[in-house]
Amino acid sequence: MPYSAFFGALNVFLKQHPGIEIDVCECVLNGGWEALEQGRVNLIVGSPGSVPLQKGYRAVPISPADLVLVIASSHELAGIANKPEDAEAQLAKLRKVVTHDTSVTGITRSEGLSSDGKKLYVQNINQKVEAIRAGIGIGHLPRQRVQSLLDNGELVALGLAEASVPEGFIAWKISSKGKGLQALSSELVAVFG
Repeated sequence: MPYSAFFGALNVFLKQHPGIEIDVCECVLNGGWEALEQGRVNLIVGSPGSVPLQKGYRAVPISPADLVLVIASSHELAGIANKPEDAEAQLAKLRKVVTHDTSVTGITRSEGLSSDGKKLYVQNINQKVEAIRAGIGIGHLPRQRVQSLLDNGELVALGLAEASVPEGFIAWKISSKGKGLQALSSELVAVFG
């Protein structure tokens, strides 16, 4: 999800509630649900589904990201971007840049490219963007995060089928009754829901 929209909503909330302290942390895939279950966070924003059942969560769906499969224009195989039939054939030879699931105790998962071939694992989307820009490999990235790099030609979209994108959620425990949590979740739902 766009950081600018998230921090804009957070700014609106903090202006209305200046005495509240917030600690923002980044989780990937099932890591957000695990952090909510373990009480390490009170609210998750953008965690992909499916919503864990029987956990007492209120989950509001948000629009899924528009993911685009990209390669650096400086990569030696970037020329396949204009030839989808060649891209399919070369896909197994290309290193995939994959963001780790931050889940520790639950079942970890991955999204996007197949499990075949070479991989470079990174900790977050910023690292993934930079690894792909450096020419290390390919990967799916949120279009809104890399549109300027696509526009200036630094990254090139590969003409292959787009990844299936799981629905994302804003979620919190139903048992959490704090007025601050209610106000912040309402603000975020208004922006993203």
